[in-house]
Amino acid sequence: MVTSVVRQVAKASVYPYRRIQAMRTLRVMSAHPNPSIAALGAAVRDGVAGRFAPIEGAWIKHIEHRRDELLNNHNEIQYTDYGAGSTSPRNIVSQPDENSTTTLTVSKMCEASRPPFWGGILFRLIREFRPVTCIELGTCLGISGSYQAAALRMNSTGSLRTLEGSAALASLAEETFELLGVENTTVVPGPFRETLVDVLKAAGPVDYMFNDGHHDRDAVLEYFEKSLPYLSNQAIMVFDDINWSPGMRDAWKTIKADPRVAETVDLRQLGIALIGDYGLDHKVNYHAPL
Repeated sequence: MVTSVVRQVAKASVYPYRRIQAMRTLRVMSAHPNPSIAALGAAVRDGVAGRFAPIEGAWIKHIEHRRDELLNNHNEIQYTDYGAGSTSPRNIVSQPDENSTTTLTVSKMCEASRPPFWGGILFRLIREFRPVTCIELGTCLGISGSYQAAALRMNSTGSLRTLEGSAALASLAEETFELLGVENTTVVPGPFRETLVDVLKAAGPVDYMFNDGHHDRDAVLEYFEKSLPYLSNQAIMVFDDINWSPGMRDAWKTIKADPRVAETVDLRQLGIALIGDYGLDHKVNYHAPL
């Protein structure tokens, strides 16, 4: 009994301590003389602290209202599981298996969407860096896409192309974007290996990418390599679930070590990489696990 209580207290104390340590790192970054490092640190710091202007908060409230609707939608949908090797709805990915069809409620699928905390960080990244051409891999029901699209709309510039392997989810995501009024967003249904390169070619120089789709080491590295030739001179790539599995941890380690990557910050859940010419003399890797 005593041991159980001690474990609970220890677990409860770890996360506030980790958050404090992460905020210290982000404050150091935000004070860095290089404007890109400072901007990245400030964006993540403000997202973690929940610093949003009233008009930004109104958008977030609008998005969260849509999330609540989806969480209360118990209609069943069927989708093709493209081979992540897991029954989790976060792993609708890219290699088609016509015999692998899963039935879940919309509510259950919505539980897999990025929570408000991480949506707010994505929102702040786009508000800070003001990308024009954005791509997301893994639309799900359009919640994280809405955070990003809303930030683009507030910037008065930019568009989002979001790729989704499941046609059923893509349809519901389109409904989400229409209801929220983020007309700067296009949903591209189909396996990533069939759609990504065409989207990259059509988009032109890509300023921002969020990979929240295929949670597999080889797939993440494949899409990373395929995307690099289409990135702008200063681009941001965000990778979700970088600690989801040993393979994902290895993929993130490989990306951090890549000489084409100028700077990274590891938030434990998300990995953010600045790619291109950011005026840095050497690579900088920050560790700020939240």
